Amino acid sequence: MKPYSEVFERVEKKYLVTREERFSIESVLARYMQPDSYGCSRITSLYLDTEYDEVVARSLEKPLYKEKIRLRAYGEDGGNALVDAFSAGQRTACECSGGRGFPHFPDAYSAHFDSPSVDGGGIGASTHRFRKPVFCELKKKYAGVVYKRRVCFSLGAAVDYLNGRDYGESCRAHPLSDAQLQCEALCPLSMQISREIDAARARYDRLFPRMAIDYLRTAWVPRLRYREELGDLRITFDGRPRCRSLCLEGAEWIPFVGRGESIMEVKSSAAFPLWLVHAFSESGVYSRSFTKYGTAHLLAVGVPALDKTGFRMVSSTS
Repeated sequence: MKPYSEVFERVEKKYLVTREERFSIESVLARYMQPDSYGCSRITSLYLDTEYDEVVARSLEKPLYKEKIRLRAYGEDGGNALVDAFSAGQRTACECSGGRGFPHFPDAYSAHFDSPSVDGGGIGASTHRFRKPVFCELKKKYAGVVYKRRVCFSLGAAVDYLNGRDYGESCRAHPLSDAQLQCEALCPLSMQISREIDAARARYDRLFPRMAIDYLRTAWVPRLRYREELGDLRITFDGRPRCRSLCLEGAEWIPFVGRGESIMEVKSSAAFPLWLVHAFSESGVYSRSFTKYGTAHLLAVGVPALDKTGFRMVSSTS
Protein backbone atom coordinates (compact mmCIF):
# COMPACT_ATOMS: atom_id res chain seq x y z
CA MET A 1 0.00 0.00 0.00
CA LYS A 2 1.25 3.47 -0.89
CA PRO A 3 1.94 5.71 2.13
CA TYR A 4 0.06 8.66 0.59
CA SER A 5 -1.72 9.79 -2.59
CA GLU A 6 0.13 12.14 -4.96
CA VAL A 7 -2.72 13.05 -7.31
CA PHE A 8 -6.33 14.15 -6.76
CA GLU A 9 -9.08 15.19 -9.19
CA ARG A 10 -12.43 16.03 -7.62
CA VAL A 11 -15.09 18.61 -6.87
CA GLU A 12 -14.77 20.36 -3.52
CA LYS A 13 -17.56 22.33 -1.88
CA LYS A 14 -17.06 24.44 1.24
CA TYR A 15 -19.60 25.26 3.95
CA LEU A 16 -19.42 27.32 7.12
CA VAL A 17 -21.36 25.50 9.86
CA THR A 18 -22.23 26.25 13.44
CA ARG A 19 -21.66 23.81 16.29
CA GLU A 20 -25.33 22.76 16.11
CA GLU A 21 -25.31 22.33 12.34
CA ARG A 22 -22.16 20.23 12.54
CA PHE A 23 -23.68 17.97 15.19
CA SER A 24 -26.81 17.51 13.05
CA ILE A 25 -24.82 16.63 9.93
CA GLU A 26 -22.42 14.30 11.73
CA SER A 27 -25.36 12.39 13.21
CA VAL A 28 -26.45 11.61 9.64
CA LEU A 29 -22.92 10.87 8.43
CA ALA A 30 -22.50 8.26 11.17
CA ARG A 31 -24.96 5.98 9.38
CA TYR A 32 -22.84 5.75 6.23
CA MET A 33 -19.40 7.04 7.16
CA GLN A 34 -16.86 7.12 9.97
CA PRO A 35 -13.88 9.28 11.03
CA ASP A 36 -10.67 8.13 9.37
CA SER A 37 -7.78 6.54 11.24
CA TYR A 38 -6.18 9.91 12.03
CA GLY A 39 -9.10 11.10 14.17
CA CYS A 40 -8.86 14.80 15.02
CA SER A 41 -5.44 16.07 13.91
CA ARG A 42 -3.80 19.42 13.32
CA ILE A 43 -2.94 20.50 9.78
CA THR A 44 -0.62 23.43 9.08
CA SER A 45 -0.19 25.01 5.64
CA LEU A 46 2.15 27.73 4.44
CA TYR A 47 0.93 29.48 1.29
CA LEU A 48 3.50 30.73 -1.21
CA ASP A 49 2.99 34.08 -2.88
CA THR A 50 4.88 36.97 -4.42
CA GLU A 51 6.00 40.14 -2.69
CA TYR A 52 2.79 41.81 -3.89
CA ASP A 53 0.40 38.91 -3.12
CA GLU A 54 -0.38 38.27 -6.78
CA VAL A 55 -1.46 34.66 -6.27
CA VAL A 56 -4.11 35.37 -3.65
CA ALA A 57 -5.26 38.50 -5.48
CA ARG A 58 -6.00 36.42 -8.58
CA SER A 59 -7.78 33.79 -6.49
CA LEU A 60 -10.09 36.41 -4.98
CA GLU A 61 -11.11 37.51 -8.49
CA LYS A 62 -12.71 34.04 -8.92
CA PRO A 63 -11.25 33.31 -12.36
CA LEU A 64 -12.15 30.23 -14.41
CA TYR A 65 -8.65 28.87 -13.67
CA LYS A 66 -6.49 29.47 -10.64
CA GLU A 67 -3.61 27.79 -8.88
CA LYS A 68 -1.71 27.94 -5.61
CA ILE A 69 1.36 26.33 -4.09
CA ARG A 70 1.63 25.48 -0.42
CA LEU A 71 3.70 23.54 2.07
CA ARG A 72 1.74 21.32 4.44
CA ALA A 73 2.63 19.43 7.62
CA TYR A 74 0.54 17.15 9.78
CA GLY A 75 0.48 16.99 13.56
CA GLU A 76 1.39 19.50 16.27
CA ASP A 77 5.16 18.92 16.14
CA GLY A 78 5.34 18.91 12.36
CA GLY A 79 3.29 22.09 12.08
CA ASN A 80 5.36 23.94 14.67
CA ALA A 81 8.58 22.88 12.96
CA LEU A 82 7.28 24.06 9.58
CA VAL A 83 6.24 27.49 10.83
CA ASP A 84 9.41 27.96 12.88
CA ALA A 85 11.66 27.03 9.95
CA PHE A 86 10.31 29.75 7.72
CA SER A 87 9.35 32.39 10.27
CA ALA A 88 12.98 32.99 11.31
CA GLY A 89 14.07 33.59 7.72
CA GLN A 90 11.02 35.71 6.97
CA ARG A 91 11.81 38.10 9.81
CA THR A 92 15.41 38.52 8.67
CA ALA A 93 14.31 39.07 5.09
CA CYS A 94 11.59 41.56 5.92
CA GLU A 95 14.04 43.68 7.86
CA CYS A 96 16.32 43.76 4.82
CA SER A 97 13.54 44.81 2.46
CA GLY A 98 11.65 47.32 4.56
CA GLY A 99 8.92 44.89 5.51
CA ARG A 100 7.78 44.34 1.91
CA GLY A 101 8.82 40.71 1.62
CA PHE A 102 12.12 39.64 0.13
CA PRO A 103 13.59 38.68 -3.23
CA HIS A 104 15.21 35.41 -2.12
CA PHE A 105 15.67 33.23 0.91
CA PRO A 106 18.45 34.56 3.14
CA ASP A 107 21.62 32.66 3.93
CA ALA A 108 20.45 32.51 7.54
CA TYR A 109 18.53 29.35 6.62
CA SER A 110 21.80 27.45 6.34
CA ALA A 111 22.28 27.85 10.08
CA HIS A 112 19.68 25.14 10.56
CA PHE A 113 22.03 22.64 8.96
CA ASP A 114 25.36 23.80 10.40
CA SER A 115 25.09 22.05 13.74
CA PRO A 116 25.52 18.38 14.66
CA SER A 117 22.31 16.40 14.31
CA VAL A 118 20.67 14.68 17.24
CA ASP A 119 20.95 11.36 15.43
CA GLY A 120 24.72 11.53 15.09
CA GLY A 121 24.88 12.72 11.49
CA GLY A 122 27.64 15.22 12.20
CA ILE A 123 28.29 18.69 10.83
CA GLY A 124 26.00 19.66 7.99
CA ALA A 125 23.52 16.86 8.62
CA SER A 126 19.83 17.60 9.03
CA THR A 127 18.62 17.69 12.60
CA HIS A 128 15.85 15.33 13.67
CA ARG A 129 13.31 18.13 13.35
CA PHE A 130 14.34 18.85 9.77
CA ARG A 131 13.82 15.24 8.76
CA LYS A 132 10.08 15.48 9.43
CA PRO A 133 7.84 14.95 6.38
CA VAL A 134 6.41 17.98 4.58
CA PHE A 135 4.17 18.04 1.53
CA CYS A 136 4.61 20.53 -1.28
CA GLU A 137 1.30 20.81 -3.10
CA LEU A 138 0.26 22.35 -6.40
CA LYS A 139 -3.49 22.91 -6.28
CA LYS A 140 -5.33 23.94 -9.44
CA LYS A 141 -9.01 24.69 -9.97
CA TYR A 142 -10.63 24.85 -13.37
CA ALA A 143 -14.37 25.22 -13.98
CA GLY A 144 -15.14 24.06 -10.45
CA VAL A 145 -12.97 20.93 -10.55
CA VAL A 146 -9.95 20.73 -8.24
CA TYR A 147 -6.71 19.06 -9.34
CA LYS A 148 -4.01 18.52 -6.74
CA ARG A 149 -0.47 17.25 -7.26
CA ARG A 150 1.91 16.84 -4.37
CA VAL A 151 5.26 15.48 -3.31
CA CYS A 152 6.53 14.55 0.14
CA PHE A 153 10.03 15.39 1.30
CA SER A 154 11.77 16.41 4.51
CA LEU A 155 11.47 19.86 6.05
CA GLY A 156 15.17 20.35 5.40
CA ALA A 157 14.66 19.48 1.74
CA ALA A 158 11.74 21.92 1.58
CA VAL A 159 13.95 24.75 2.84
CA ASP A 160 16.65 23.78 0.34
CA TYR A 161 14.16 23.50 -2.51
CA LEU A 162 12.60 26.92 -1.90
CA ASN A 163 16.10 28.32 -1.67
CA GLY A 164 16.53 27.41 -5.34
CA ARG A 165 18.12 23.96 -5.18
CA ASP A 166 16.94 21.19 -7.51
CA TYR A 167 14.17 19.02 -6.04
CA GLY A 168 16.05 15.73 -6.38
CA GLU A 169 19.25 17.18 -4.98
CA SER A 170 17.33 18.63 -2.02
CA CYS A 171 15.74 15.26 -1.25
CA ARG A 172 19.06 13.44 -1.37
CA ALA A 173 20.86 16.08 0.71
CA HIS A 174 18.20 16.04 3.46
CA PRO A 175 16.54 12.59 3.46
CA LEU A 176 13.38 11.69 5.31
CA SER A 177 13.64 9.55 8.43
CA ASP A 178 11.14 7.09 6.92
CA ALA A 179 12.88 4.97 4.25
CA GLN A 180 9.65 4.23 2.36
CA LEU A 181 8.68 7.91 2.19
CA GLN A 182 12.21 8.76 1.05
CA CYS A 183 11.90 6.20 -1.75
CA GLU A 184 8.56 7.72 -2.79
CA ALA A 185 10.08 11.21 -2.78
CA LEU A 186 12.52 10.16 -5.52
CA CYS A 187 10.26 7.88 -7.56
CA PRO A 188 9.52 8.80 -11.22
CA LEU A 189 6.02 10.13 -10.45
CA SER A 190 7.29 12.44 -7.69
CA MET A 191 10.07 13.68 -9.95
CA GLN A 192 7.47 14.45 -12.64
CA ILE A 193 5.23 16.29 -10.16
CA SER A 194 8.23 18.29 -8.94
CA ARG A 195 8.77 19.50 -12.50
CA GLU A 196 5.12 20.61 -12.66
CA ILE A 197 5.60 22.53 -9.41
CA ASP A 198 8.78 24.05 -10.86
CA ALA A 199 6.82 25.21 -13.91
CA ALA A 200 4.15 26.80 -11.70
CA ARG A 201 6.78 28.58 -9.62
CA ALA A 202 8.40 29.91 -12.79
CA ARG A 203 5.15 31.64 -13.75
CA TYR A 204 5.60 34.02 -10.84
CA ASP A 205 8.45 36.20 -9.67
CA ARG A 206 10.00 34.99 -6.41
CA LEU A 207 7.43 32.92 -4.55
CA PHE A 208 7.94 32.40 -0.83
CA PRO A 209 5.79 31.48 2.20
CA ARG A 210 3.66 34.50 3.18
CA MET A 211 0.77 33.11 5.21
CA ALA A 212 0.44 30.26 7.70
CA ILE A 213 -2.95 28.67 8.34
CA ASP A 214 -3.73 25.82 10.70
CA TYR A 215 -6.81 24.07 12.06
CA LEU A 216 -8.02 20.88 13.74
CA ARG A 217 -9.39 18.48 11.11
CA THR A 218 -11.69 15.52 11.44
CA ALA A 219 -12.18 13.63 8.18
CA TRP A 220 -15.10 11.28 7.49
CA VAL A 221 -14.74 8.40 5.00
CA PRO A 222 -17.25 5.72 3.84
CA ARG A 223 -17.87 2.71 6.06
CA LEU A 224 -16.75 -0.59 4.55
CA ARG A 225 -20.23 -1.66 3.46
CA TYR A 226 -20.81 1.68 1.64
CA ARG A 227 -17.40 2.15 0.01
CA GLU A 228 -18.47 0.90 -3.40
CA GLU A 229 -21.58 3.08 -3.33
CA LEU A 230 -19.90 6.25 -2.04
CA GLY A 231 -16.57 5.88 -3.84
CA ASP A 232 -14.02 8.52 -2.86
CA LEU A 233 -16.47 10.72 -0.96
CA ARG A 234 -14.65 12.51 1.84
CA ILE A 235 -16.07 15.08 4.25
CA THR A 236 -13.85 17.13 6.51
CA PHE A 237 -14.56 19.48 9.39
CA ASP A 238 -11.87 22.06 10.16
CA GLY A 239 -12.30 23.53 13.61
CA ARG A 240 -10.54 26.50 15.23
CA PRO A 241 -8.94 27.74 11.99
CA ARG A 242 -6.46 30.55 12.47
CA CYS A 243 -3.92 32.43 10.37
CA ARG A 244 -0.60 34.16 10.90
CA SER A 245 1.35 36.42 8.57
CA LEU A 246 4.92 35.24 7.99
CA CYS A 247 6.09 38.64 6.75
CA LEU A 248 5.30 40.74 9.80
CA GLU A 249 7.70 40.42 12.70
CA GLY A 250 5.88 39.53 15.89
CA ALA A 251 2.67 38.57 14.06
CA GLU A 252 0.32 36.44 16.14
CA TRP A 253 -2.16 33.73 15.28
CA ILE A 254 -5.63 35.16 14.52
CA PRO A 255 -8.87 33.10 14.36
CA PHE A 256 -10.98 33.74 11.29
CA VAL A 257 -14.35 32.13 11.93
CA GLY A 258 -16.87 32.68 14.70
CA ARG A 259 -16.67 30.86 18.01
CA GLY A 260 -17.81 27.25 17.68
CA GLU A 261 -17.96 27.36 13.87
CA SER A 262 -16.20 24.92 11.56
CA ILE A 263 -15.35 24.86 7.88
CA MET A 264 -16.90 21.79 6.29
CA GLU A 265 -15.62 20.55 2.93
CA VAL A 266 -17.26 17.87 0.81
CA LYS A 267 -14.87 16.26 -1.68
CA SER A 268 -15.85 13.77 -4.35
CA SER A 269 -15.21 12.90 -7.99
CA ALA A 270 -18.88 11.85 -8.33
CA ALA A 271 -22.26 13.40 -7.57
CA PHE A 272 -23.12 13.81 -3.90
CA PRO A 273 -25.52 11.14 -2.59
CA LEU A 274 -29.13 12.22 -2.11
CA TRP A 275 -29.13 11.49 1.62
CA LEU A 276 -26.27 13.99 2.02
CA VAL A 277 -28.05 16.66 -0.02
CA HIS A 278 -31.18 16.16 2.09
CA ALA A 279 -29.14 16.40 5.30
CA PHE A 280 -27.72 19.74 4.21
CA SER A 281 -31.13 21.03 3.19
CA GLU A 282 -32.74 20.02 6.48
CA SER A 283 -29.91 21.65 8.44
CA GLY A 284 -30.13 24.86 6.41
CA VAL A 285 -26.50 24.53 5.24
CA TYR A 286 -25.52 25.93 1.85
CA SER A 287 -22.26 26.03 -0.05
CA ARG A 288 -20.30 29.33 -0.04
CA SER A 289 -17.58 30.51 -2.36
CA PHE A 290 -14.43 31.29 -0.36
CA THR A 291 -10.86 30.19 0.24
CA LYS A 292 -9.01 29.88 3.53
CA TYR A 293 -5.98 31.71 2.14
CA GLY A 294 -8.11 34.43 0.56
CA THR A 295 -10.01 34.99 3.79
CA ALA A 296 -6.82 35.05 5.85
CA HIS A 297 -5.28 37.56 3.44
CA LEU A 298 -8.30 39.88 3.68
CA LEU A 299 -8.16 39.70 7.45
CA ALA A 300 -4.43 40.46 7.44
CA VAL A 301 -4.90 43.59 5.34
CA GLY A 302 -7.78 44.82 7.47
CA VAL A 303 -10.86 44.15 5.35
CA PRO A 304 -14.02 44.41 7.54
CA ALA A 305 -15.62 41.19 8.77
CA LEU A 306 -18.12 39.50 6.48
CA ASP A 307 -21.51 38.35 7.67
CA LYS A 308 -22.85 34.85 7.25
CA THR A 309 -23.93 35.47 3.64
CA GLY A 310 -20.24 35.14 2.82
CA PHE A 311 -17.40 33.87 4.95
CA ARG A 312 -17.32 35.39 8.39
CA MET A 313 -14.06 36.65 9.81
CA VAL A 314 -13.55 37.65 13.43
CA SER A 315 -11.14 39.96 15.15
CA SER A 316 -8.20 38.71 17.15
CA THR A 317 -10.03 39.71 20.33
CA SER A 318 -13.06 37.49 19.67
